[in-house]
Amino acid sequence: MFADRFEGSAAHGASRERLAFAESLVSLGTIKDEWDFVEDETLRVNIASELQKVHFDILLINRYNVYYSPEAMTMKHAIIAAASVAEAVLEGALRMIEDDPRVQGIIATRERVFEEFHELQLREFEVPDGARVVAGVQREVVRTRLDRNTKMDLLIRAARAAEIVGDDMEKKLQQLRRLRNRVHIKTVEELEWSWYTPQLANGSLDILEEFRLVAKRWIDAKQRETMVEALAERATAPPLEDWAQPTDLAVDDLVDHATLGPGVVAAVEDGGATVTVRFFDDGSLRRLMLPFAPMTKTGVFAPDDIPF
Repeated sequence: MFADRFEGSAAHGASRERLAFAESLVSLGTIKDEWDFVEDETLRVNIASELQKVHFDILLINRYNVYYSPEAMTMKHAIIAAASVAEAVLEGALRMIEDDPRVQGIIATRERVFEEFHELQLREFEVPDGARVVAGVQREVVRTRLDRNTKMDLLIRAARAAEIVGDDMEKKLQQLRRLRNRVHIKTVEELEWSWYTPQLANGSLDILEEFRLVAKRWIDAKQRETMVEALAERATAPPLEDWAQPTDLAVDDLVDHATLGPGVVAAVEDGGATVTVRFFDDGSLRRLMLPFAPMTKTGVFAPDDIPF
C-alpha cells in the first residue's frame, strides 16, 4: 500500500506548517454550548469533537483543491458524523422516558435463547472430530431496555411514537440513517468518489441542525417537567423533624431517604456532616448534607441487601 503513516500531532512535539484557516475553526467549547441540553458530559464532548472535525473538513475543502476520492470520503465522514450524533441524542432522550408504553411498544424485542446444554451420546452415530452432539432448553427472552446495540431505526420510530419528533422529522432522520448505512462498503454498488456530493453532505448537516433544535426543545421541557415533579414530591415529604435523623453514619450503613428510597452509605466526609449514598432504585450516587437530608438509618450492610 502506501509507505506513509500518521505521525504525532503538534501537541506531541511534531513541527508542521500552520493551516491558513486555523483561526476560523470553531472551538470545541462553542459546539458544546450548542448541545448543552445533553446532560452526559462525555457524550457532549464527543459530539463536539465529531462536529469540530466536520467544520475542519468544510474549511479544508472550501479553501484548498481536494479532488476525487479524498473529497468524497471527507463528505462521507460529515454524513456519518451527522447521523451518529443524531443517534446518540435520540438514545439519550428516550432514556428519559424508557418505561413509557409508547417507547416500550417499539423497542421491546423477543429473542429465543438456549440454556442448559447437555452433551448426548448417540449409539451407532460417529461424531466428527472437533464436534459434539448437544441438546438444550430453549426459552423466549423479551428485551425491553435500551442499550448500545439498539438500532437507529428503532430509536427513530420510538421517538416518533413518544412525540419527541414529528412525521417530517422522522422521515428526515430515516433518510439520514440510510445515508449513514453506506459506511458498509460491501453493500455499495456505485463508485463512492462520484456519489458523495456537497448537496448530500450539506443536506445531512441541515437535518442534524433541525433535529438539534427539536431535541433541545423537547429535552429542556422534559427536564423542567421532572424538576417540577421533584419539587412537588419534596413538598409532600415528611418534615425533617418527623425523621429519626442519624448523626453517626458510617460507610456500609443502610439508610432510607424520604424521596430517593433505600440506599447504602458509600462515603462519609466533613466529620460526618456530609455523606455519599448509593441508592438502590437507580444505582445513583448522591452527596447529601446530613442535617438537611430526610432519611433514617435502617441497619448495616449485608451482601444480600444490595440489588446491584
